[in-house]
Amino acid sequence: MNSEKPMLAVVYIPGQWDSPSFKHRQASTDSLANALGDKGIMVVVEPDQFFLNIWYRKVKNRRHKLTQKERANRLIFTPLSLFPAKFLRSARLRSLNFFLAKKQLNSFLNKIRSNSTLISWFYRPEMVKWAGQVDEDILIYECYDSHDSNLIALSGQGIKELLGGQENELISKADFIFATSPLLFEKMSRLHNAVYLSRNAVDVDFFSTARKAETLVPDWMSSLRRPVIGYLGSLNRFFDIELMLLLAKEHGDWTFLIVGPENDPSFSSSAGYINFRSLSNVKYIPWLDDEIPNYFKAVDVCILPWNTNYDFVRFSSPNKLLQYAAMGKPVVSTDIPYCREYPALTEIAATPEEFSGKIKKVLAEESPEKLERSEEHT
Repeated sequence: MNSEKPMLAVVYIPGQWDSPSFKHRQASTDSLANALGDKGIMVVVEPDQFFLNIWYRKVKNRRHKLTQKERANRLIFTPLSLFPAKFLRSARLRSLNFFLAKKQLNSFLNKIRSNSTLISWFYRPEMVKWAGQVDEDILIYECYDSHDSNLIALSGQGIKELLGGQENELISKADFIFATSPLLFEKMSRLHNAVYLSRNAVDVDFFSTARKAETLVPDWMSSLRRPVIGYLGSLNRFFDIELMLLLAKEHGDWTFLIVGPENDPSFSSSAGYINFRSLSNVKYIPWLDDEIPNYFKAVDVCILPWNTNYDFVRFSSPNKLLQYAAMGKPVVSTDIPYCREYPALTEIAATPEEFSGKIKKVLAEESPEKLERSEEHT
């Protein structure tokens, strides 16, 4: 392959690019666009949408438009569906719909491909249906989670078997695999002979605004009891609610600021979570992208209270650790293997008592030197 040829990277995603659920992946995708620079183009392929829905949402030009950040080398492509979602329960209609989506995508890529090297980039196993459908030169699987462990925890054994089969198919078709944590690297290396460790990325320009003097903290936060302990991320069963209940009840003079989507209904409706949310020193805010640095400017310590009894957590490479570092915040985490690799950034706690003690320790030791170490790691 001629390294001087321009590159066309096609990234397949399972949801809409600008949805809150995709925010945590945008930084990695942005890094790929940055790496391509002026020598390549990245096309992000969303799931198909019913054409009347697109018209109704007044985004008819979304198929080939530049993204909100107006990167000249990143395009969003949304195949148009002839059928609304409720009709796609039929296998025949799904097959026809995908056939039409392939036609649309290939037609678009042929217009911009020229003599480019075409790279198909996957990070979710369920998108494997696109493998080999655009005559790519290289197929890459970016493995950032233990997907089978995640899905069995959230949805059950049947989903694990389905997703496991899709991941095995994707692994067999991949030319290269990038794993985002050492444990995932070890796991993938047993299944493929071209696996590389590739750490997560963070949008430093965005998150580092929490350090700037001109970044304003919302007025209502001035009345919060200090210190403010902050968590940023999804709220599901991996969030150790027993630990958080103990901390919030033990430290009624602390404020616990929780920012993130409630994306696990069974967890959100659990007695433990409802009890936690009802405490007067717990403040919950849904995921509000542009205002995250404003909220976290007022945070004294950031936490990663994930339940390490889950395999998913053991294999994870939590991007929020880098987001916290970019905001210049000290971090206390449960004993997540990935976090052990950053002792300059993270205090590790194995028990609730240790977690409480480490927060107190960080509050007492916060210094300019720690801020400098955060800057070095991001």
